[in-house]
Amino acid sequence: MLTKKIKVQEDNKMEKYRCTVCGYVHEGSLGADFKCPRCGKPASFFEKIEEKAFAYSKNVMPYLESIRVYVDNLEMEIDNEIWPLPKYRELLFAK
Repeated sequence: MLTKKIKVQEDNKMEKYRCTVCGYVHEGSLGADFKCPRCGKPASFFEKIEEKAFAYSKNVMPYLESIRVYVDNLEMEIDNEIWPLPKYRELLFAK
C-alpha cells in the first residue's frame, strides 16, 4: 500500500524548468513554441531543474566536502568584523 502511494506521487510530479536568463520557473512540459513569460526567450533557454540538481550533487558536492574542514577552520580564525558572509554556526541558529 505504501509503495502504491509513492508511485502515485511520482506520477503526479511535474517537471520544473528554469529560464537561464531571468530565473523564471515553469512547471510542466515546454512546447516547441513556448516563450518565457518574463523575458520572452524560447524554450531552448530553459534548463531542467532536477537534472541540474543531480549534476551538482554528483560533481560539486564532493569538492565542497573536501574543503569543508578548511572553511570551518577559517571561520573560527578570522574575526567576525572582516568575515564577509554569515558563518555556518550563525545559519544554524538564525531566528
